[in-house]
Amino acid sequence: MRWRCALALLPLLLYAQEDVLRPRGAPVFEPWTEARTPIRLGLEGGISWNSFSQSINYVGVQPTPPTPMDILKSGSGISPAAAAVVDIGIAPKLGLQFKLGYEQKNWSNSGTNIADCVGLFGNVSPVRVQSRYTVQFNYLAIGAALRYDLTPQLWLTVGPVYHRLLGKVRQTRRYELDPNSNCRFGGPDGNRVVEIEEETGPNDTDPGAPSGGRFGAELGIGYRIPLSPGLELVPRLSGQLLSSPRNGDVDTEDRWREPTLGPLPVQWKGVSLYSVLLAVGVWFTIQ
Repeated sequence: MRWRCALALLPLLLYAQEDVLRPRGAPVFEPWTEARTPIRLGLEGGISWNSFSQSINYVGVQPTPPTPMDILKSGSGISPAAAAVVDIGIAPKLGLQFKLGYEQKNWSNSGTNIADCVGLFGNVSPVRVQSRYTVQFNYLAIGAALRYDLTPQLWLTVGPVYHRLLGKVRQTRRYELDPNSNCRFGGPDGNRVVEIEEETGPNDTDPGAPSGGRFGAELGIGYRIPLSPGLELVPRLSGQLLSSPRNGDVDTEDRWREPTLGPLPVQWKGVSLYSVLLAVGVWFTIQ
């Protein structure tokens, strides 16, 4: 009878011994993506979509229909981007992110507008001109942002970004006259097509010279996809509102209608530039 009682009490004794060794019960491991204040390092690459616009204000006469200068009012384009990122947790749902990378900003536009064509006997007639321009900037991008976790995997960021111009800005313009007209561009060759390539830097005297650096604001959203303990795949979408890529307003002249209207004073101003970045990164947790 005594042996039977001892055998019956044996499971209770083992359970009591387990509770002494682990008074809070068996350990519970949180998912590694829910670490409270981790430090993560990431490398990411992607593309940005850029949208540029400005106002072109004529002083006096407004050419109607518009001249080829009209295409400079706006532009858009897609360009590459890459960055190294550090994410430092400062609270269960808060963190700071810092990035250092390369961002290219380019845009282009095209259209068909009207210019004056002067004939052999001095007669003036309108001619259609097919125009296209492209602009390309290369920047060192430095950013800082506050991160807030909506869920253990989904987060928002907001903060400033600074762009430092690398090298010079490359611009290309192409003008093609209506092939059905008898007009030619001036010069010894008398071609119907003219292509112009220019490079300008912050130290140039050109009134449209680019600024050496500029600030902006960036709002982003990211999502962590666990690949293995300490390793994440992170797609991220962010939007940037950026200050002007040049030093100020530009005072110039529109000479496309000079035979009939004379050189028209014009000012380019009110520049706005927006970018949307889509990037995919590989992030490593080191704490």
